[in-house]
Amino acid sequence: MSFAVKTKIPGSILVKKTKAGNEYISYRPFKQRKWVASGLSYSRKNLKVVENILEHLYKEHLIKKNQIDYNLPSERTTIQRQFIYFKEDMLKKNLSENTLYEYEFSFELIINGDYKPDDFRIIYERDREKRIYKIQEDIEDYLASTQHKSNTINKHLRQLQVFINYLAENNEIPEVNFYKRFKKKTQQKEITPYTTDEANRIINRAKQTDEVLYLLLRLFYLTGGRLNEWLNAYFGIDPFNVDLKQKTITFRNKIRRDQSQTIPISDKVEQVLLRLKELEEQRSDYKNKVIPYSPKSKSSITRKISRIEKELGFKQKGRSTHGFRRLLATELFANEVPIDVIKDIMRHSSIEVTMKAYRKQDNNRIEESLKKLNR
Repeated sequence: MSFAVKTKIPGSILVKKTKAGNEYISYRPFKQRKWVASGLSYSRKNLKVVENILEHLYKEHLIKKNQIDYNLPSERTTIQRQFIYFKEDMLKKNLSENTLYEYEFSFELIINGDYKPDDFRIIYERDREKRIYKIQEDIEDYLASTQHKSNTINKHLRQLQVFINYLAENNEIPEVNFYKRFKKKTQQKEITPYTTDEANRIINRAKQTDEVLYLLLRLFYLTGGRLNEWLNAYFGIDPFNVDLKQKTITFRNKIRRDQSQTIPISDKVEQVLLRLKELEEQRSDYKNKVIPYSPKSKSSITRKISRIEKELGFKQKGRSTHGFRRLLATELFANEVPIDVIKDIMRHSSIEVTMKAYRKQDNNRIEESLKKLNR
């Protein structure tokens, strides 16, 4: 069963229902006989995308015919203007200016020139129509010319994807994850977790000299949160939400918002956060921030921890604040917490990721279990 959809743009839109019950959108450009399958499922957002395609094709038709139609919709906003809107919206949500600078740097590095966000060209593969968006071409040009290492490439793609998600939410382009499509494979960095004794000694030494660092280290150990996440943490404000009234922490996933996770605040974590809230109310800068550091302070914090390690006599190359996160997972494994619970606590995308990251720490338990078998 099929049905037509009314549109103000010259051309036709038809929704076709398959035998399986799925509904897909087809369209017929102005003064053309052939219907084109868009490949998009039926939704209000995708109808808007198809209307934009018809508008684009109709303009091309008028240009070829040297005609002007004053009834055409007004000119759509360019990608450069949309990025300005994006920054304004992010500032309203109290995203730090430093983080916005990182987004802007990635945008300027990859996006070449100015054009409509939904500009595309059509190619044919195996007699099937395929749209190549200008944004995708810019990404491919960047990948072909850059000398950046894989981690740096992935960082820029990840930051650009946040803006691409914004365009999709505003119906400027269809939803597409270019980051997932183009990200580079990277070798997992070997991270040595701290032992429980080492972690406690570092935390106790920080307590004597730097209260904020002490409280931050406690958060690492108690929540498994990452340094970058806590440096962008706010009390009750997006993009990272610490809600002391509801006793929850929302870890925002900037690439996949559907994968953002909210975890409860334990009694020990609440004590740390309440003290940080007291300190926040006493200071005049970094208002509403959980940790009074700039997001660019990662190296500074790492150096402070390294100095403490050196003083305590167990400095080891390659360690980082992620060592506290690994320690939490290791202790959860040791206490026989179910793997699916560990996955949720560590906020991994799948159990496979959890096992891959922490399998080495589980080897001792496997060995001890095998020794118990009397065969």
